[in-house]
Amino acid sequence: MEKLADKRVAIIGTGATSVQAVPHLARACATLYVVQRTPSSVDVRANQPIDPEWFEGIATPGWQQRWLENFTENQAGGAADVDLVQDGWTDLSRRIRAKIAQLPPDQRTPMNMLAAYEDPISRRWRRSAPAPRRS
Repeated sequence: MEKLADKRVAIIGTGATSVQAVPHLARACATLYVVQRTPSSVDVRANQPIDPEWFEGIATPGWQQRWLENFTENQAGGAADVDLVQDGWTDLSRRIRAKIAQLPPDQRTPMNMLAAYEDPISRRWRRSAPAPRRS
């Protein structure tokens, strides 16, 4: 990092890695540029404190792998019976799948599935792509 003292540095993105790197880069370099494109979506993850008694019941060897697999199954359209993660992402995915499952099979079109995603209860929306710039 000491070799950055007289440098102009740019980092693309404001996600998890950038959040960790930016403070250190800002202290180390002469000028720091943080570049962000319009995100496809932004929302609250809504992580909550874990109930210690509940966690004690699942914290057996291999719990991290089960937790990761459960998150993936809840996010990727699987049929997880339980939501071990219990955050905004897994909740949203489960509610969208439940709405789609209520549609008759012949009505499970991309537009109807998008309507399930844009449910106002979920507070999520699709962002439109920015208009192309003219030179």
